[in-house]
Amino acid sequence: MSEDPSAGAVSSPGARLGRAREGRGWTAAQAAEFMRLPVGVVESLEADRYSDLGAPVFARGHLRRYATLLELPVEPLLEAYDRSHEGPAPPSLIPQASAHTPVRAEGDRLRLTAAAWYAVGLAVIVAASAGGWWWWSQREAADAAPVAAPAPQEPSAEEQSGDLDAAAEAAPAFDPSQPEPIPEAAPPPAGEAP
Repeated sequence: MSEDPSAGAVSSPGARLGRAREGRGWTAAQAAEFMRLPVGVVESLEADRYSDLGAPVFARGHLRRYATLLELPVEPLLEAYDRSHEGPAPPSLIPQASAHTPVRAEGDRLRLTAAAWYAVGLAVIVAASAGGWWWWSQREAADAAPVAAPAPQEPSAEEQSGDLDAAAEAAPAFDPSQPEPIPEAAPPPAGEAP
């Protein structure tokens, strides 16, 4: 007995998911929308291109979620996935370099672009301006603060007696027999008749 090559494809997780989706009458875009995933993820799952999905943990998670959506038993799909990949691969803690990741030689120094230098210069100017403004406002506040006058001291008893004697000598003596002086009247304004 020879095995039909298409029978192996039907037993793959992707083929099972694709048949279940088509049985429901959904397109790949509709299934992706239900799971809130890009259509490319659904297409990669159905085509068994798990390397497109990243680490094996992501492929297993997407398989589990897609099977749950289609109401398929999850464990047989994950077992088939594990058999096709000879078990889950251990996660790598070191990221792989890609074509988009620039690799620097050991002697290369980090070089800033012109825009980065302008940003650094602008930050220095802003910081210096803010510091100068703060210093100037503190200086003006110190100049504007009133200088406290010394507190008045109470004169001693000797000084008080001396002040009273001097005041008595300067004031004219009061004589009750003399009439009080009448203040002089101000002259009328010019141009008015008296």
